[in-house]
Amino acid sequence: MSESFWAKKPVKVILSDKENPVENVLGDRENSVEDDSVTPSDIVPPLGGQILTNDQLLESIVKDFNRSITFLYYKIYWTNDDVSRCKMNNITRFINNHYITSNDLVYKLHYSTDLIKFYYDDPDAFIIEFSFYSNPELIVGYVIGKKEVIVINGGDPIEVLEANFLCILPKFRRRGLTASILNILIVESILAFNISVAHYTISSSIKSPYYGHKKVFHRPLNIPLLVKTKFFHKDTDVDLYKKFYNTFDPSHLKVEMVNGDSDKQLIGYLYTKYTEYCQKTYDIYELLPEEKFMKTFTYKSFYNFVVKDSTNTIVAYLCMYRLDTRNTDLYVNSNYRNGHLYYTFFNSNDQKDIINVLESVAKYVHTNRIFDMITFVDIFDFVSYSRIVEGSGELKYYLFNYEINSIENHKNGLITI
Repeated sequence: MSESFWAKKPVKVILSDKENPVENVLGDRENSVEDDSVTPSDIVPPLGGQILTNDQLLESIVKDFNRSITFLYYKIYWTNDDVSRCKMNNITRFINNHYITSNDLVYKLHYSTDLIKFYYDDPDAFIIEFSFYSNPELIVGYVIGKKEVIVINGGDPIEVLEANFLCILPKFRRRGLTASILNILIVESILAFNISVAHYTISSSIKSPYYGHKKVFHRPLNIPLLVKTKFFHKDTDVDLYKKFYNTFDPSHLKVEMVNGDSDKQLIGYLYTKYTEYCQKTYDIYELLPEEKFMKTFTYKSFYNFVVKDSTNTIVAYLCMYRLDTRNTDLYVNSNYRNGHLYYTFFNSNDQKDIINVLESVAKYVHTNRIFDMITFVDIFDFVSYSRIVEGSGELKYYLFNYEINSIENHKNGLITI
């Protein structure tokens, strides 16, 4: 763990050339109007490239901090700091209590410590914990950053920082704190990785332009529980819905679960097919290291399925992570198990073939009582799929400090946890 103490006394931010230290004071605009836009400046290069150099961006952030009047104190936890189980549980609890994940505040996503650890278990990941200089014991927010490599429109790989799980105590959200926290994240990314381009998704609109947005779709399975938790209306005809959603079309496909004890050669084959599928299918995707792909076979929050045809040939692969949804209504207070689609490949991009695969996996999941519902974003260019329900929310995709054209939803292969 390391501590950054940019408080009432000036400290130094070393620019990326390591020669020109800039003294500054870090803080938060306590009395200003909320502005979550962190667009670097009006300097815009030809479309498709980094907007500001690292040095230019650092100088811009320093000027912003020097206008601030509320002083932040923060600690950084790196993966190799061996964060205790108790601390990870506390971080997960804070995320579950304060991470805004739904337009309907009755419904909240419920992250497990195992899932947060999976995201954080990366040599280039770090957690920043925020408090105020006046009361460093009162934690007001967290954010997790992680270096990743993405490819845009078949170009050269680009190193970016993925920003995720930014959550703040509600009473501080209207103080411009979000922008300050993102700025701190960028500063630490520049100092640690020499990276000033960041990727993030949010459900609400900000001033910065987004390059894509994704809708969320659900495949209901456990109808009685989904009625109980009010995903479906309480007056729903349960038997009628069960007949519709729990009737599966005949298929020659066979579904199998794959875990960490499976043949390593098989898992290597799935990784190769997945990377090839991303290259052929998406205009933007993560250039995934094999070791990160392998992690999904060892963490208990992840479920890996291979789909085979009648000749025992693998025709598709689907990885899902469990992220439960909880209805916090006082009279309900119940959750359903939600399997979110993560890594996938399909041998055929024909809509009917993909739907057939999804329905085969849904049948397997329902029969084996693995999830109560399957959820995915619109990476598929479906015209019709009668057994899915469109969700009410959407995710907007942003690249900070990078100019990029709009990307169609089904061409966007970046899926965040």
